[in-house]
Amino acid sequence: MIDVKNLTIADLVHSLSFSIAPGARVGLIGESGSGKSLTALALMGLVPDNLPVSGSITLDGEELVGASDKQLCKIRGKRIAMVFQEPMTALDPLMKAGAQVAGALKLHGFSGDRNARVAQLFRDVSLEERHIDAYPHELSGGQRQRVLIAMALANEPDVLICDEPTTALDVTVQKEIVDLILDVVAKRQLGLLFITHDLGLVSEVAEELIVIQHGRMVEKGPTDKVLRNPSALYTKGLLAASDLHARDHDGHLYTVTTAADGTYSPGVAHARPAFIPKGQQVLLKATGISKTYTKGLLTKSSVNALAPLDVTLTAGQRLGVVGGSGSGKTTLLKLLAGLVEPTTGTIERHADVQVVFQDPFDSLDPRRTIGDSVGEPLLATSAADRARRVREVLDEVGIASDAVARYPHEFSGGQRQRISLARALTVTPKVLLADEPVSALDVSVRAQVMNLLADLAGEYEFSLLFVSHDLAVVRQLCEDVLVMDNGEVVEHGLVKDVFDAPATEYTQRLLAAVPRIVL
Repeated sequence: MIDVKNLTIADLVHSLSFSIAPGARVGLIGESGSGKSLTALALMGLVPDNLPVSGSITLDGEELVGASDKQLCKIRGKRIAMVFQEPMTALDPLMKAGAQVAGALKLHGFSGDRNARVAQLFRDVSLEERHIDAYPHELSGGQRQRVLIAMALANEPDVLICDEPTTALDVTVQKEIVDLILDVVAKRQLGLLFITHDLGLVSEVAEELIVIQHGRMVEKGPTDKVLRNPSALYTKGLLAASDLHARDHDGHLYTVTTAADGTYSPGVAHARPAFIPKGQQVLLKATGISKTYTKGLLTKSSVNALAPLDVTLTAGQRLGVVGGSGSGKTTLLKLLAGLVEPTTGTIERHADVQVVFQDPFDSLDPRRTIGDSVGEPLLATSAADRARRVREVLDEVGIASDAVARYPHEFSGGQRQRISLARALTVTPKVLLADEPVSALDVSVRAQVMNLLADLAGEYEFSLLFVSHDLAVVRQLCEDVLVMDNGEVVEHGLVKDVFDAPATEYTQRLLAAVPRIVL
């Protein structure tokens, strides 16, 4: 069906060759910047004009490289469809979901009853009829992703490309989306190209696996064979970085680089991180806090985002907060940080509190240099002291001091997250609130940031409240955990106790949905 030969894109992708047959499920993995998404865009004919494309991409013998826009428009969305990583970017915020799916049908000349077809597509992706008239912001992350899948399937394509379709979703919604994609592919015998940095996920989805590094293919073969017995050093490094139970002799998680020393063994921890013991001093205490949002001007309605609950954080404590999307995790963090006011209850803060957000690109001002952003909490100090402290914290998070004059867009995602950590540490806080700080990072960068958090927790002796939908990460970084669902705490206790013997059905579902490498 699709045959790719010697695909080269500027100096970013080099001589990539593979094929996708009807019903075949092909996985494409690699670190951020390896050329995965660019390869997908090339199949769609969407590579930016300033990046020359050479080689060959044929769809049932029809050459796509160098094809005219008119020719590509007939194929794009009709025979080859794509589900993008971030649905809020891919969907028009001013159009209702159903209208956007209908637009995809109209674009390719669908002659039947469009309303009936849209309704059927929504049913196919397990959306209700009421969602047809909803705007993107009125839908959850998983529902928006289902709308994108409905759009992709609208014209019954031959090939479906999924570019990190579940990265920002919690594990239960992720499982639902992946099951939906696999069901559609099997029923319609679509060719699937599934792009991800999650090796556990790709082992469940793909039959064949392609590993690329710096735009070059380093390994290709049946998924179980590649993951069970990798031949490329890079693939071995990715597997090591995915193994959150293994640690090197410094107590650090392995990265692609550190795994090259040959000490990695699956599940073996040569040492443990040196966390400080949990103390008795209360640094942050919330009593009976809740949050209710109201909306509407004439007809007001309310949404209970958080039911009354108590939270106490003591010196040196590492508390994880887990739950599905909309469970109240981020609302709780915002209340504790003082970013929003609670509807009921009180919050006592007995120490400096700083926050690290999920997306550093959004939390760093694109018009300010890194030096200015990191130094912002120190505006009350002298310019000399501020500059010295900025260089000091940047060095501690592994960012060269000459980066102070550069801007956020000049850094990778992992580097921006390090910079966000540096900004939070400038005032030496005793409480750090982290909201999904590693959810969008590839496995190797995730390991680097987790190692950094563990090291800094020991060095600064701060308490950590870590919000995440990744239960495996929480197991490694935290000793206590709160499990939240629909704004309520449904379970809490030591991580080991809660995760090894969950008392509620909801926690059991969360743990069962965690993707694991299947060999």
